Amino acid sequence: MVESLLVIVGVYGLCVAWVHWIHARSRGEERVPHYILVTHNNQSSIEWVLRLLTCWSWMHGTDVKVTILDAASEDDTLSIIEKRSILQTVEVRRMRNEEDVETVAAAYEGRKDVVITRLSQGESLQRSAAW
Repeated sequence: MVESLLVIVGVYGLCVAWVHWIHARSRGEERVPHYILVTHNNQSSIEWVLRLLTCWSWMHGTDVKVTILDAASEDDTLSIIEKRSILQTVEVRRMRNEEDVETVAAAYEGRKDVVITRLSQGESLQRSAAW
């Protein structure tokens, strides 16, 4: 009887070790979604877009990297972003003009873990098929 109990405990221990090994391998393949938001005078929508990304991140239990490329906004877009960045990590890159923004955005084109959204063109936030 003691031998049977030791076999059961041994098999259970091997199964636990196997599950942990599989989980550790799968975690290495996870990618953090990276959203690049291109803004120019988008004070009316930027707060809700950032709130949406925070909510999506919370519901899916994953981190989201947010980079904002601002093309010389003249309204309250940047002040709204600064207020929201207290609750959410947001990288803000201020550009002098639209050409600078396009140069930086072009460097990310084609990457599966990056979603580029131009808020001033009315594009919607869509998740990439990779997630």
